[in-house]
Amino acid sequence: MPDETPTDLIGTKEGAKLLGLTPQTIRQWVVDGKLHGYRVGRLIKVSRAEVLASAKPIDPDN
Repeated sequence: MPDETPTDLIGTKEGAKLLGLTPQTIRQWVVDGKLHGYRVGRLIKVSRAEVLASAKPIDPDN
């Protein structure tokens, strides 16, 4: 887990919307370690930049 909390935290619903996924998928990625999650009260937040970085371009040669 990173040493500092990112300043661009968003909710799982917004993160899911950015990638066309469900909030449950974003929460599962946190559980699986694919994204870092941050608890803010009862909510789980993720870094907007980290969510966007998880979108990878498709290599047309593969």
